[in-house]
Amino acid sequence: HIIPHVPTLVSTQATEVLFQPPPICPANHLSRLELINEISSVLLKSDATPTIGTTVTIRGIGGIGKSTLAKSLCHAAAIKEHFTNGFLWISLTPPSLSPVDMLSEIYQKLTGKPVSGNASLLKSKIQSLLYSHSCKLLVILDDVWKAKDALIFVDVFSNCKIILTTREMDINAKFPPKVCFDIKPMSVSESVELLTLKIVKLEVLHASEINRIQKLARDLHCWPLLLNIVHGQLYVHCVEWKESPSIAIAKVQQKLSNSGLTAFDPESDVSRDNAVRASISASLEILSKEEREVLYYIASCVIGFGVYTIQDILMSALKVSSNQFTKLSKSLWSHGLVSFEDINIPYVVTESPYIKTHDIIAQYIN
Repeated sequence: HIIPHVPTLVSTQATEVLFQPPPICPANHLSRLELINEISSVLLKSDATPTIGTTVTIRGIGGIGKSTLAKSLCHAAAIKEHFTNGFLWISLTPPSLSPVDMLSEIYQKLTGKPVSGNASLLKSKIQSLLYSHSCKLLVILDDVWKAKDALIFVDVFSNCKIILTTREMDINAKFPPKVCFDIKPMSVSESVELLTLKIVKLEVLHASEINRIQKLARDLHCWPLLLNIVHGQLYVHCVEWKESPSIAIAKVQQKLSNSGLTAFDPESDVSRDNAVRASISASLEILSKEEREVLYYIASCVIGFGVYTIQDILMSALKVSSNQFTKLSKSLWSHGLVSFEDINIPYVVTESPYIKTHDIIAQYIN
């Protein structure tokens, strides 16, 4: 997860266009195949069909799995086969660079050539590149907080298929035609599969253990953000501490209860905040002092920093060696609290992958 992909150049008759590899999926993710198939069917319909919009909105509350779903979609065989020029991932999580700076970075990613100019000039250059050579590029505008932030990119890439992920409930009205998928919590069976992923096979569990995991999933309201955090707790107990699933489940449930996790309403901000607080508190209890310090630094970098940048900061501030950093960050990853990613984000200048935590987790920690 910390080895960067090296993009390759795909030659055409007239120019060289930088092929964009699909973004890396989180290690502990569950592909929601029904949703992937539904969205794929929209994206793969003929570009000439006037009733099919170029923009598909994936909408839902924070932590519901929108970005993970978009990444999984990019790995679907039919999608990879269709979009022969790959994928351009543009993260609009605040704070981000100005649209002009981002367009300049995007042009350089697509061509390997630096460019400068105003928004109109950059738009013309990018569109000329895409239109002249029938570029099949899937553009993902991730984490759009305000419609105005995405408008220029929807305009520039109007000849491309676009996936837009957002929490804003009325944003789709601003990007006609209306092709929108509202993402709901996982099913109980999906949640159980996620909670046990890479920990234990369901077929070896007793009925009583499965029932307790199902109850745990319901307590978490099948919310992917919390499922990942609690999966990390189960992973530590079962895989690292070699406890039996029955004992691990009981201990995790007790810690969550002690931290104040109760049935909650995922549509209520206050209720969700309390559930996040309880889940993260339970995770912090089993972290070492060094792991907590590393997590606090990572959480302060809201948009993520290059792995090596964070490593240099921590080596200087905390006297952490590169080997210690690798060990500590891997532990935090196994807890479901951070992710290593190597996706095409224009405003991340470094060539290295970057490390980050979800903004909801960062907000609580900060």
